[in-house]
Amino acid sequence: MLACRGRLAKVAGNLGGKDIRAAVLALRVAVLIHHARAAIAVPRITLKVARDVRLGVSRRWLAAHPLTDYLLAKESAQWADVGYPWRVTPP
Repeated sequence: MLACRGRLAKVAGNLGGKDIRAAVLALRVAVLIHHARAAIAVPRITLKVARDVRLGVSRRWLAAHPLTDYLLAKESAQWADVGYPWRVTPP
């Protein structure tokens, strides 16, 4: 799928529907969580799509995985750049 990695701007025109945005975000977050392609203890992750979008991930888990925390911050910035901001919150 074209939207799973790389710059989000390449698919920004196709993100009009809330369900599409949620599916693309879920896919991209899954790719980020498993960026090292190694077995890890994955935290409970929630995705709430309503008037705003919230991705719930344990702060303790993110502190133990600083690269993933950084990648999620970069991902959030990309979404904000195409007009769909979201934020990471506790689950």
